[in-house]
Amino acid sequence: MDIKDINIALLEKCNFLLMVFDNNNQLSYLSPRWSELNVAAKKVPTIESLYGCCTTESKALLQQQILALKSQHNELDQFDIELTLATDYSIKLNCCLHSVQQNQHQHMVLVFNQHFAQVSSVISNNELQTIIENAGEVLKVGYWQLDCKTNQLFWTDEIYTIHGVSPSNYSPQLDTAINFYHEDDKSKITDAVEQALACGQEWSCIKLRVVDDDLQERTVISSGNVSRDLNGEITKLYGIFQDISGSEKIALERDFLVTALKETTVGMVIADKDKRVIWVNGSFERITGYPLKQVEGKKLGSILQGEKTDANTIEQLKIHLKKGLPITTRILNYTKSGDPYWNELAISPIFRDGKVAYYFAVQNDVTKEINIEHKLIALNTSLEQRIQARTQELSSLNQELEKQANIDPLTGCLNRRTLYRTLSDELLKTQNKNTYISLLMLDIDHFKAINDNYGHEAGDLSLKELTNTLRALTRKQDFVFRLGGEEFLIIMPNTNKAEAKQAAERIKHAVNEHKVYYRNFNISFTVSIGLLTHDGSISLQNSLKYVDDYLYEAKTKGRNRIVD
Repeated sequence: MDIKDINIALLEKCNFLLMVFDNNNQLSYLSPRWSELNVAAKKVPTIESLYGCCTTESKALLQQQILALKSQHNELDQFDIELTLATDYSIKLNCCLHSVQQNQHQHMVLVFNQHFAQVSSVISNNELQTIIENAGEVLKVGYWQLDCKTNQLFWTDEIYTIHGVSPSNYSPQLDTAINFYHEDDKSKITDAVEQALACGQEWSCIKLRVVDDDLQERTVISSGNVSRDLNGEITKLYGIFQDISGSEKIALERDFLVTALKETTVGMVIADKDKRVIWVNGSFERITGYPLKQVEGKKLGSILQGEKTDANTIEQLKIHLKKGLPITTRILNYTKSGDPYWNELAISPIFRDGKVAYYFAVQNDVTKEINIEHKLIALNTSLEQRIQARTQELSSLNQELEKQANIDPLTGCLNRRTLYRTLSDELLKTQNKNTYISLLMLDIDHFKAINDNYGHEAGDLSLKELTNTLRALTRKQDFVFRLGGEEFLIIMPNTNKAEAKQAAERIKHAVNEHKVYYRNFNISFTVSIGLLTHDGSISLQNSLKYVDDYLYEAKTKGRNRIVD
């Protein structure tokens, strides 16, 4: 069908979106702007497939209108329909139907007025958004958002409460917010944020300890994700904090709450007063395998519980919900594929006029944590019988795990895992003591040639002997790291530029004089060194970048030299 032959007035009336079907109910034309809503011709090749995109109520209405059009062949009154374009969102459009005859063929034209379109979640009606807002009042959850372009960080009131500060005396910044966390937990959240900003990796249910000015600790669970623009660039980083140590109720802004509930990696469910499902978020489907259409209108207990689900836990859930009381528990559930998983479940009733109107549930998959607890229980039982022998065994195991986690197995140097924490601590000490810190980054020149000419065993031996040289020429307070391959980093606290330059010269000279004896070969090599000294005011990331730049400059200028 040539769409240009249709009455021009009709096209003008369409405004934005148009679908044309022939007398056999086959799609003849689709307005290009449907692609903005991720609708292509292959998604709606026939009227029947369009019905499949409609909600139950809209499908019946559309069928009724099309039947009336075919019998009357007249333009009908406008009406609203709702199309479900994915499992987690739908679109409401104003629609009218027209019958057009061209070349003795009858065509049906569906005109959708995008001016009235509203893209939303499946719970797009105002009542359910109100449910979400009220649910936030009983959940101890705070929400945050970072604008990656402006570096502006937004906190809701509960985030301030969790961190023990108020909006009047603290303005949240990404660099300073890290200081609120326990020393042992800083690397967790730092690594999570860096991975998210670098490659869009989300994080879920990281347990952290927040320490306020009075040294009081709060335990929180953090989850986060990224938002991208149409070009795929990361524009925002957002997420939630849930205070699981008993903090005050949250004061929450609606837009951030709705976004967080839909996009967070925590599974969330809304059910009516009869406990029948109204809405689930995408993470619920990811955890359980059940999309909304398979659980809508059903009670989740009959779907997720199985033969090994604890009867006492089920009874406690029934008692609390019958009394209109919130409950938090752990329960064994089953996914759609039949796999068991441990669910940390929190259910809160939502009241209207003194009666329960809805239920809001949050679930976390804590299977790994439960499995660890079960293993620990079994281990404790064994320890009661063989406490002395097992204590020694566990001590050795912990030492080995610590060594594997923090030590390079080939050279015995510290590895990259501990670098950020160590360097961050030393930069802070340097600032507090009003002194200097120096970094030496060095690299074996032409290391590939050693491997190619003598074999990787000779290359490994060269790395080990270089490590021995570095240890012999550094102090007890210095830190020697193997960053990977033939690249090493030395952190020298309380060391000015002149002292660091002397140390670098000693290392370069010692390496030049040293020979590695391998089989019948005397292998010699040189190193290039980058040197950076400052008073602690340069950030961790920039410190590593600058000293790496100096190493690169030493390489490009001919190797076997020091650049600072």
